[in-house]
Amino acid sequence: MAALLALAAIIAISAVLVAAHPAAAPSASATAPGAGAETSPTIDPSLIGFDCSTTAQAPNPTPDATAVPSPLEPGSAPRGWPVKLTNMEREGRLAPDGTSYFIESGYLVAVDASGREQTGWPQPLGIPTDLNTPMAFGSDGVVYVWSDSTVDAFRADGTKPAGWPYHTAAVEDVLPVPQGVFVESAPSGWAGCRNESHLMTLIAAAGVAQPSWRVQGDIAAVGPDGTIYTSQGDSVFAYRSDGAVMSGWPATGWSRVSIDLSGRVYLSSWKFRPITGISAEGPGLALETRIAAVDQTGHPTAGWPVTIEGGASEPAFSPDGAVYLTTEIYASGSLTPTETVLALDAYGKPQPGWPIRLPTGSYLLASLPSISAPAPDPPQVGPDGTIYFGADTADPNNPGTIEEVDPFGRVRPGFPASVDWSTTSNMFSGPGSGWFAVGRTGLVFEIDNYSILAIGPNGKNASGWPVKAPAHAIIMAAAPEPDGGLLVQLLNSSLVIAPGASVGHGSAQRLGDPLAALAPDFPGTLTVIRYLPDGRVAG
Repeated sequence: MAALLALAAIIAISAVLVAAHPAAAPSASATAPGAGAETSPTIDPSLIGFDCSTTAQAPNPTPDATAVPSPLEPGSAPRGWPVKLTNMEREGRLAPDGTSYFIESGYLVAVDASGREQTGWPQPLGIPTDLNTPMAFGSDGVVYVWSDSTVDAFRADGTKPAGWPYHTAAVEDVLPVPQGVFVESAPSGWAGCRNESHLMTLIAAAGVAQPSWRVQGDIAAVGPDGTIYTSQGDSVFAYRSDGAVMSGWPATGWSRVSIDLSGRVYLSSWKFRPITGISAEGPGLALETRIAAVDQTGHPTAGWPVTIEGGASEPAFSPDGAVYLTTEIYASGSLTPTETVLALDAYGKPQPGWPIRLPTGSYLLASLPSISAPAPDPPQVGPDGTIYFGADTADPNNPGTIEEVDPFGRVRPGFPASVDWSTTSNMFSGPGSGWFAVGRTGLVFEIDNYSILAIGPNGKNASGWPVKAPAHAIIMAAAPEPDGGLLVQLLNSSLVIAPGASVGHGSAQRLGDPLAALAPDFPGTLTVIRYLPDGRVAG
């Protein structure tokens, strides 16, 4: 029943978000003013029915349930591709080393790149599990799984590290860092009242819990050195692993944090048009964007900050330190934006050959939900520095495109490639757009109805692609593999599917076509297929 309710909630949310073209449907929420800009009035919490005179308290933890009895025993299921999991309770997660982790019948299942379980798996989970059970991976290969009040941990060989499981009140998140793992719990206050805080407990690599401490604001990013960055109003805080605020912080006038491949920290803020006395955030409402690269003391480095007209996305980064952003500018009274892709060097200077301006009537992709996004999705940057971005049009007879551009702004031969984004599913997670994913070898993967496509470096379908999903299966998720292939998860169940023609343009459905009804035997069987870069199923 929990799994059914969880999916019903997902479907309900998706139905609300299925809208017109993703770049053409502005929406609004509150944000902090940009640095150096005129201060806009903040939202009165009473307007949204929240009483700041009381402090939100963490709910009492509920006892964790015992794992569902199962005939599974460690090493009892020698699987192979395609992997089939009955009584599936969650979409799988792909670890950085290429191992796939799933939850089946209350057990944690680990499948290696060959589709087989190694010695020591599966392992029972002594926590309640459902479609929303989260996982996280440490740099040492440890996988963390948690419920409302318990966090459990397993090494890659299926054994438990010392000190686990860990029990606490109201687990919000688990954040692996070089020093171990932070467990975020016991929320207090609310961001709208500027008194939000979270209890952080570092579990060291040896499994020993360190003294707990509180962070102010919402956790915005975690640095590769374990620094925790939080955002509260127009201030960004930086905390060391012992809970001390780092010297020079908070940085005021900023609202978001991004970290590049080298660990360099970037701060962003936006100035929005005031609407009925309230600073509102949403597509078409950003007047300007400020972005700065900062040092460990929170002070901007040489060449930063820079001010960009209109709304700019959060940055994407290349291995050489270049910064890429999408921008969207609405002239006063205009309903048609000017959309561009910018490139800045490590000193905030425009790169030669940039910006790239889209033709009138073309829109950069915007993943849903994007209620608080000031601009379309940021570009994606491939391992070799190639920049990728997608565009759609308001004309249903004019197909969309995907673009590949080198670091000098030159379009790669064979591009732009045509893509019908109206039939493409938004199901890829990670940096950039959810509409496509870039593999390690430069293949661009998309999910088109019941087909998996891969665009090669010449702008055409790569050899061996597209591949059709098995009959009666709904594609649920996909993730590029470390070797350049693709891991695809499909749901086999007695579901009643609405006709494909009812899919809205720019749909954000993660389960393929909208679901008209659910059969009693949900969730059914999860089938996982690992495709090689040439489109063959891994052996």
